[in-house]
Parts: sequence; structure tokens; C-alpha cells
Amino acid sequence: MHWYEIDFLVVAANPKEFDPLIKAFHAKSLPKKAGEALHYWAAELRTKDGTYSVILARVGRGSSLTAASLKSAIDRWAPNFVIMGGIAAGLPDEAKLGDLLVSRSLL
Repeated sequence: MHWYEIDFLVVAANPKEFDPLIKAFHAKSLPKKAGEALHYWAAELRTKDGTYSVILARVGRGSSLTAASLKSAIDRWAPNFVIMGGIAAGLPDEAKLGDLLVSRSLL
């Protein structure tokens, strides 16, 4: 159980996708815990409706690696929402840069 609530976990698979997120959120690097595979960054998202806590992580490429890393991040932070930012490299004929893709189901 956390003493604080994480509103959003934002992840991306590679530096081309992840580095702009770090800059956009003005995220701060968190100390890495012993034995932890992922490095995390923390930020706050301030809106007119309130302030939201954000954790960012680069989860790696490939569905198996991404799934394992994402599970680890969700278990660690227990976020209310998970957002995967990226360029949809796996869907070059179906998505254009700037498109918003929304899942129909959860795996």
C-alpha cells in the first residue's frame, strides 16, 4: 500500500517515444531501488481541476518485454490509469503520427 496515490502511469517503449514525455512533464528522476529493472520519473500534472501525480517509465520493446515491465510498474505504483505514449511503430498502415489509439479490451 502506498502512502500517496498515483493518478497516471505513463509509459513508452523506446527513447524516441519516451524522451519527449520526460521533457513535456518536466519529470524528475527517482532513485532506483535495489533489484528493480525499471527506472522511474515523477511529475505533477496541474490543471484547472486539480493536480495529478504522474509516474513515467520506459518499458522496452517487444510485447513480452513490454508486458512484463508494465506489470512490474503497475504492481509497484498501483496507478489509477495507465497511458502508453508512442509512435505506433507496429501499425504503420493503420495509424498516423498524432492519432490517438484507444484499446477496445484489456489483456
